Amino acid sequence: MAISYRYERNTMNNLERIRHLMDKKGFESIFFMTNENRVTKNIYYLSGFSGTDGFLIITMDKVILLVDGRYPEQAREEATEGVDVELTSRPLVTGLGDTIKKLGVSNVGLEENVLSHSFYKKLTSELEDIKPMTSDGITEGLRLAKTNEEIEKIRMACQCSDSAFTATLEHIKQGVVERDISTELEYQMKRRGASKASFDIIVASGYRGAMAHGIASEKKLEAGDFVVIDFGATINHYNSDCTRTLMIGEPTDKHKKIYDAVREAQEVAMGHYKPGKKYKDPDIIARDIITKAGYGGNFNHSLGHGIGLDVHESPTISQLANDDLLLVENMVASNEPGIYLEGWGGVRIEDTVTVKGHGGEPLTRLSKDLMVIE
Repeated sequence: MAISYRYERNTMNNLERIRHLMDKKGFESIFFMTNENRVTKNIYYLSGFSGTDGFLIITMDKVILLVDGRYPEQAREEATEGVDVELTSRPLVTGLGDTIKKLGVSNVGLEENVLSHSFYKKLTSELEDIKPMTSDGITEGLRLAKTNEEIEKIRMACQCSDSAFTATLEHIKQGVVERDISTELEYQMKRRGASKASFDIIVASGYRGAMAHGIASEKKLEAGDFVVIDFGATINHYNSDCTRTLMIGEPTDKHKKIYDAVREAQEVAMGHYKPGKKYKDPDIIARDIITKAGYGGNFNHSLGHGIGLDVHESPTISQLANDDLLLVENMVASNEPGIYLEGWGGVRIEDTVTVKGHGGEPLTRLSKDLMVIE
């Protein structure tokens, strides 16, 4: 049943874009690192290499991808045209300063929020007369607005997770263990072509629904439970993120009131995922609706986060965001208001959303009607 989701990648456009920024900001070279302890997606974004250990050095006329003996075949297969793959011994930091010095540059951009303090000290001590410059956030800034190709990949991830959730519904009933639902949902996503779940799937029923990040447990679903299910699939390195809340047995008036308030907040906020709106605007709108319903103190997280190569990336859709941060066309972010009552339960409704001129376009397409499981 696996579905093929393959697209040709044109990362040279990404290299051209970062070189434009390098020129604008005065960088003669820029350095990226990823490893098992601090996996970052910037190397993949700029070179096509998806391994979890390597260095990437970009100058205005050269791109070098340094990998150790575990990755040369993968690197040569994945790297975009124009990226030179070089094999180096472990630890990779050995001789790295010499490699950069041979490029004849006077400065190098370093992602200080990625590098460990000890690595930064060792590398900069080897650079001698090459000036280290902070390059934090430069690539993430390029990743904010998605290309049409990226949006299509995210859409495919959403279609995969939507279909998997629909297939999992027949397994959800009173007496079933949360963890079994999580396992089945992940299986159904992988069966449909996902390389993995985007994150640890959340299945939180009854009182556990008040835990915004309630990873699936051994609790059994009971009559009167809301069941919050938060899940996503990874396809071609891009992610989806979706939450639906189900009802086990007949809902009470309280269940209906809370669910309807969250749904209204989500749907009204969707219209504010527009270019030119402040990052904070959709959050403020959703929060106001939930507050008017009497549950303002029970919406205890931001409305949304960016989704792409990372399932949590910029932008952050939050009432706390700076006024000068504005949404732009083709940003992709979650829209996920919630209400959480400690000791009772919770509701969250979430879609993966593209910022468009007419308002948010949901890429996750599951119904938002309250699903009641008898």
